[in-house]
Amino acid sequence: MEVTHPQRVGPGEAAPVQTSQLDAMARQVQQLFPRFPMQLIVEDLRITRSVEITIENLLDGRLVAPPGRVFREETSQPPPASPPPTQTTTPSPPRLDTK
Repeated sequence: MEVTHPQRVGPGEAAPVQTSQLDAMARQVQQLFPRFPMQLIVEDLRITRSVEITIENLLDGRLVAPPGRVFREETSQPPPASPPPTQTTTPSPPRLDTK
């Protein structure tokens, strides 16, 4: 159970977003954009406090993914197994018996 204490926010200040809420929002965004590291998404969500605005930032190119990697949240399940390689055999040419 997570216990939170209310905090007063002055005019023009945004209320802090709780970590569990931020993590849930980041997972939503990363499901749509697995090329982006979770930390990058979380940092933007801390600023925007909005899944929609963070998605817009990704689509508009304001956040840039590192090249060539796909980031996914670690799960307890192993990655899907690839199918076994298929072996192709070349048929032997037929033997012609000459008598």
